[in-house]
Amino acid sequence: MEKLEKDVIRNCRFLRVKADRKALRRKAEAKARLEKEVMELLSCRAPMFWIPLRAHAVWERMSVKLECTIFASPLPTVTWYKNGVRIDPRLSPAGKYKVKNEFGMLTLDISSVEVKNPYGEAYSFATVLVRKYYGKESGFDSEIYKSELLKDSDRRKIRCEDREASLTVSCAYKEDEGFYSIRIPTQDGYKEQRAYVFIRDAAAETAGAPGSPLCVKCHDVNKNSLVLSWIMPSDNGGSPVLGYFIERCEVGTDEWVSCNDMLVKTCRSPIVGLTEGKTYQFRVKAVNCAGISNPSKASDPVTMIDPNEAKRLMNIPYDDGMRTITISKDELEAKIKLPLPPTNIHASEIREDYVVLSWDEPDPRGKEPLSYLVEKSIEGSDSWQMVHVDTPVNSTTLAVFDLAKGKSYRFRVRSVNKYGVSEPSLPSEPISAGKKIAPLPPPSQVLAFRDTNTSVIVQWSKPKAGEEEPLGYYIYCREVGTEEWQTVNNKPLTCNEFTVPGLKTGKEYVFCVKCVNEAGVGESSPESDPILVRQAISCPSPPRSFALLNCGKNNMTVGWKPPQRKGGTTILGYFLDQHDVSEIDWHEINVKPIPQRVFTVTNLTEGHFYEFRGYAMNVVGVGKVSEPSDMFKCEEWTMPEPGPPYDVRCTEVRDTSLMVHWEPPLYTGAGPVTGYYLDACEEGSDTWEQLNQQPINSTHMKVSVLHFLYPNIYLHYSTKEIELGVDEEGFIYMAFEAPELVDTSEFIWSKDYEGPPNPDRVQVADKDDKSKLILKYATERDLGTYSVEVTDTDEDISASHVLTEDVIELISGWNIDVLEKGEVRLWLEVEKLSPEAELHLIFNGKELSSTPSHKINFDRANGLVEMIIQDFSEDDKGTYTAQLKDGKAENQFTLALVGEDFDKLKAEADAKKKEWKRKHGPHFIEHLQWKVTEDCEVLLTCKAANMKKDSVFQWFFDNKTRSDGQYDPKTGAGILRIKKFSKADKGVYKAIVSDDRGQDTTQLDLTKEVLSASPLKVQPTAEGIKIYSEVKYYTEAMKATWHRNDKRLEGGDRLKTGTTMDQVWLHILDPKESDKGKYMLELSDGKESRKLQAAVVEEQITWYKNEKAITFKDRYKMEVKGTVVTITIENVSSEDTGKFSIHVKNKWGSETGRVTVSVYKRGEEPKELRDELALKGAKA
Repeated sequence: MEKLEKDVIRNCRFLRVKADRKALRRKAEAKARLEKEVMELLSCRAPMFWIPLRAHAVWERMSVKLECTIFASPLPTVTWYKNGVRIDPRLSPAGKYKVKNEFGMLTLDISSVEVKNPYGEAYSFATVLVRKYYGKESGFDSEIYKSELLKDSDRRKIRCEDREASLTVSCAYKEDEGFYSIRIPTQDGYKEQRAYVFIRDAAAETAGAPGSPLCVKCHDVNKNSLVLSWIMPSDNGGSPVLGYFIERCEVGTDEWVSCNDMLVKTCRSPIVGLTEGKTYQFRVKAVNCAGISNPSKASDPVTMIDPNEAKRLMNIPYDDGMRTITISKDELEAKIKLPLPPTNIHASEIREDYVVLSWDEPDPRGKEPLSYLVEKSIEGSDSWQMVHVDTPVNSTTLAVFDLAKGKSYRFRVRSVNKYGVSEPSLPSEPISAGKKIAPLPPPSQVLAFRDTNTSVIVQWSKPKAGEEEPLGYYIYCREVGTEEWQTVNNKPLTCNEFTVPGLKTGKEYVFCVKCVNEAGVGESSPESDPILVRQAISCPSPPRSFALLNCGKNNMTVGWKPPQRKGGTTILGYFLDQHDVSEIDWHEINVKPIPQRVFTVTNLTEGHFYEFRGYAMNVVGVGKVSEPSDMFKCEEWTMPEPGPPYDVRCTEVRDTSLMVHWEPPLYTGAGPVTGYYLDACEEGSDTWEQLNQQPINSTHMKVSVLHFLYPNIYLHYSTKEIELGVDEEGFIYMAFEAPELVDTSEFIWSKDYEGPPNPDRVQVADKDDKSKLILKYATERDLGTYSVEVTDTDEDISASHVLTEDVIELISGWNIDVLEKGEVRLWLEVEKLSPEAELHLIFNGKELSSTPSHKINFDRANGLVEMIIQDFSEDDKGTYTAQLKDGKAENQFTLALVGEDFDKLKAEADAKKKEWKRKHGPHFIEHLQWKVTEDCEVLLTCKAANMKKDSVFQWFFDNKTRSDGQYDPKTGAGILRIKKFSKADKGVYKAIVSDDRGQDTTQLDLTKEVLSASPLKVQPTAEGIKIYSEVKYYTEAMKATWHRNDKRLEGGDRLKTGTTMDQVWLHILDPKESDKGKYMLELSDGKESRKLQAAVVEEQITWYKNEKAITFKDRYKMEVKGTVVTITIENVSSEDTGKFSIHVKNKWGSETGRVTVSVYKRGEEPKELRDELALKGAKA
């Protein structure tokens, strides 16, 4: 009890003390309130503009902010006017006017203002002048920089037209590589954008040759010599650079002359033998074991002048410095006949291969022109010898070559003029050849950091104190899983950090760095750790587009859109502020982040206007504050119509369509919402157009053919689509790949846009950047539209697929191949099939089964159906139909082999079968041909192969055996030599090889006259175009004359003419536009003549895929270089699998080439590779 009494007494005392404190606090607050009221009454005064409004002149479409400061008590009411009319922000377009009142400073974002309180009122006025852009001359003053402000030149053209700025660089060189930035003036200063321009090496004439050197510069220019420097290329072509060739050209001419016969080993060399007063340019070529590179960009022009000439001139001011007189020292010096010796003999540059000697002119010099004699002596010796004998030295520098390594030399110089030779100068200090310059070691550490979803920041260590500074750095990158290194920059970087652009999103890369100095490019640094190319995380941008969704008497429900830039990670929540426009301060609404984008703000005052702003937060931190919302009045909504839908967003954005989603309104009005109308407006316009004539009930709508409604609209869209297939277990799946996702991204699947599919019927498997939705039990209940979205990305990544009754998709239609032995292969390719898939092959109404003569192969894993017919004959003419069924998916594909198509195929099969049989016995690989030797003998030659010891080689002339023919069993060559060719030798020559496997024959008919010639034919060759006529017989006594457009042609560098025993030809090398025309060959034997004509026109080239012409755009590109035609398919996928063919046609005929392209997914093993590995395993 005693303890209880003590506790009661202690609690009573505590409560009494607490009550006393509260009473004292109330008294203090009442006294302070009374004092505040007294002070306010004493300080009351009418409003006064402490700082009034001022006039503004702005460009059209810019924002303008009008500010003034007032002094008043109590706080006045503020009213803004424009041209005498009160401004009501609620009646103007959203966001046009924004009014602030902070600490007595009034701000109107867009011109007079009125302030009043119970003690008076005040006014201030300002004029706003709005100017309009009319291009660069009237204010579009964009500036383009590359380290410095760029201006128009012979190679650079800058244009500013129609609100667009462009820079065009003609004939770009690697020296033009680098960061280019453009600045545009704004009201807050400048806005700047920049981009890195990478210049690739042009292809060299010889494959494997190095890239061209760059940054060729001239140093130490004298009367007849200079020092040239350059930088080694980043690409050595696959083998080390052995040296360099230097060329010079006099300005005004196009002739480039070589400056060196021996390769220069380093990237610096003296150039001698130049002429005083002439202007030169220089260029350099790199050499490796494969060949010579393209020439570098020419150096800046340099004029050979005496650098001492300017030192001999003096400027004497007079007339109070307003004028000057220029006097040469020659006019002041006494007359000197025998010159004095030079002074200050020293080495201005020492290298391994040369030393550059320099000296000062004698003082006084004299008026006569001077030249110099240079002598050298090995240190410790008194013997002096001339360094140069053939040419005089006219300048005060001399490059000395061929100094012995390990020895020191002294040099002295004598002056020479027309009166004689001076005494020798004082000897120089001992000078020896320099050490060999070695390439610099690489940086010790290379680090890579994430930047954007297509770029990475690479940093590397700087040289330590005392180490040689490199001329720059080359960076190389390699995608993980590949062997080839790619050059990042072709112009050396002088910094230690670089943002590598143009990388593939979602791929891993490693980087290395090499140092560059005069010796060349050094060894590669250690590789950086692999880095995945994805956006680096950062603070998000502000939320946007605040909207009022519902309103009560003292509460408001507001919604907003997510930040445009989420910072590469999940948005964790939002913080909101509110502002009563009748007050000065903003007040925070929430302390804990709001996870959703809709929030109801309570405890508001009815009838007051409020603004809202927000912050977004992620794992990095809280982003910047948003712009204030429009002013919303706190007034309970009672209207019968519903409130606005909210959270309008677009997905599946494609070139002509998109899907629009929204949330239903929170305020439904007098009844439930019965439908929605969707409006669209082109950006920059105020005209909205209704897209649907009847209301729709759902909260999504697909909008198509936007380009027809708005022809100027450009949609930025993804080309990724959902892939539909059947897995190895026979389940239908839908897969979607998104390399652009971030670390926190998720794949959100939905069915018919109404939420996730039923988990009892589907299974979702996510791996890396790919998600797969598998249908467990595919039935009609699963038909519908399946869509997928990727979260936490700045750009929309989404797609959908409508799943209908299954149809097996054809990848490549029926294809026909004739194999080496004359077998005919019929095949087609479809999508992957399950192991339970069925095939029924129907021929002329009857089902076929696999037999030795008709082998049928059905590869379900790769979707391949093929049949190989051993002996193709008339019995195989007809219609072939492949009927496929895989679960509920089925399809059939038909091939008709009848008529001309069948005849051509059978002829090709018979020809290949015959050729195969011929080549498996003794046969000729070179048929009979003839040539005339230097001794005027006619030589008939041929060559046989696949001969045995008992094989027989025989010569025949007019079906009679000829014994003077020769045969070499080792080489298979047959030779028949006719020493004096006459009319008696005219006839049919034949060679026959035979044994127990069969025989082969080749013959040459020399019985007909020359004028028996075929019409002219045109044939493309690797070098150009060949025009020829086939003749039966030709002798030198006969004459062939070529004409083009009725003008006689003569042979030259590009036009070659010639004859063989059976052909007269004209070869046009490197054809040009001027070579088009009508060509004529005139043959004459002295008695009669014959004229043959042909025309050279361009070929028509068409590519086909699965017998449909290819339109070259987007990923398909064609390139024609001479006689080489190339098709390039970018970002290849399984859709590109098929049979490709090229059809070339001109006036004289056409030719078709075919190839089959099969695309396998990463990780899959082609059937051919599996068979080969299985065969090797069996042999082992």
